[in-house]
Amino acid sequence: MTPDDLENLERWCDGTLVGEALATWTARVARDQDLQAALAAERRFVHHLSAISTAENVRAAAARDAAVRTCALIIADRQSSRTQTVAQVMAGARRRSPRRWWSACASAAAACVLVAWWWSIGSTVARGDGVALAVGADIPPAVRDVRFADHSLVIVAPRSHVRLGGDARRKRLDLTAGSVEAQVAPQTGGTSFAIATPHGEATVLGTRFRVDVEDDCSVVTVSEGRVALRSGDHAQFATAGQRMIAADGTVVLGPPPWNDHRPLGCVVLSGLMGPPGHQPANNPSGWLFDPVLDLQPAAFSARMTDAIDQAIAGLRRADAQGVMLYGIEGGVHQHTIGFLGDPRRVAEFAPEFDAIADALFARIRAAGFRVGVTISPWRLEQRGAAWHKDVEHADNASAEAEIDSRIVYARKRWDCTVFFINTAGPGIPSPARVPAAALRAVALRHPDVLLIVENATIAHTAVAAGHALGDEAVPPGRTVVRLPWFGANPTPAVLAAAKANGDVLVFDPLNVTKVDALHALIQPPTP
Repeated sequence: MTPDDLENLERWCDGTLVGEALATWTARVARDQDLQAALAAERRFVHHLSAISTAENVRAAAARDAAVRTCALIIADRQSSRTQTVAQVMAGARRRSPRRWWSACASAAAACVLVAWWWSIGSTVARGDGVALAVGADIPPAVRDVRFADHSLVIVAPRSHVRLGGDARRKRLDLTAGSVEAQVAPQTGGTSFAIATPHGEATVLGTRFRVDVEDDCSVVTVSEGRVALRSGDHAQFATAGQRMIAADGTVVLGPPPWNDHRPLGCVVLSGLMGPPGHQPANNPSGWLFDPVLDLQPAAFSARMTDAIDQAIAGLRRADAQGVMLYGIEGGVHQHTIGFLGDPRRVAEFAPEFDAIADALFARIRAAGFRVGVTISPWRLEQRGAAWHKDVEHADNASAEAEIDSRIVYARKRWDCTVFFINTAGPGIPSPARVPAAALRAVALRHPDVLLIVENATIAHTAVAAGHALGDEAVPPGRTVVRLPWFGANPTPAVLAAAKANGDVLVFDPLNVTKVDALHALIQPPTP
């Protein structure tokens, strides 16, 4: 062992061997068998010195004799470079009182125990569910809790792929699929903790955070402390309550959380009233699902205005934040296309509603509520007499353009701030999703609107709200919207649990039963 090796060993013990120096020396140890043998001798030295420090009563002659014999064993070890250290300790022991001798020995032992710990773990830097985990190994699928010596804890989600990297001081996990949640103990200048994904690397000094990996991005959600995320040449910091997204060599902050968790109304204005071809002749769009609705302008306007006023009363009673008007384009084509989701074309598909739309939206806003509509990420195309959503030729660019232009139109015309992105419909596969990259780009341009997404993934909920049916779970994200709440009548306990979780409950403000249930939920308890 050279003087430089001894210096590096001492620097490692006091935490000053870091960065390139640490990496260089670690590589040297790995390829030099003589140095490994010398370090093994150092380990024996630590073992013997520890035996000295464990003497229960160094004032007793027997204990002192045992300590002397132990030191003699160390001095006799010709491979150990620490004989001079032992000689100094023994010389000091002869000059000092037993109490001071004990203090000197204990201090030397404490310093060397760090070396013993580092060497004894070798390639083992963590334990998973009580089992030692070696550097470079995949964490077994059955392991859920990974614990490090500094008490940092990582919880691995099912079906995740995680590999353990780094070493005892530079802790690292490589996450290539799935999710992990980390509670990291405070790191010093000589230690670090990082989680790397295919899209970037998150580094922390001590915090609680979550990392999720999707096909096109990685999402880091910070619960406590501060996290740095790097991807390519881009880096970003996030603090508690913030979310970062790494994709395509860049890192961006997600939109701020949607902090209004009050209920959200949803009025379905049009729809099918029977099998295809059985819509009432005088109400082919199925407005308000009334087979005898009069479509004459004055009568239609009066009926729609009355419905909106009833909705406003329901919103007030339920202490709602706003309402979405669903199906403003009418229901003529719903048997082939579902809800159209293109407010730009309301004049083309529903001229009777277009004539009164501005007044109705203004009426709701004047009552103090947000307004919103349903949109779709796909272009509409006509095939013969039928309209269809062009899912086959959709890509990120077209989906982004369609979503953005519809949001811009509805915001400019009606000041809409809530949008449900509808991806379901006849002929469209149920798992079909809006492209996450397209949604991300749009959401970052409109951080002050709430996007609610069907079939959401982590990549979607990083910038939008996922929707759940009943007790269905959704990935953690900006918020959770329980939608739709039309058919079932949840018990008060279910409603209370959802409200306690911060879920946004969606309800029909024209349905007295739903309104009364929410009203009871928000009332203070009776003394």
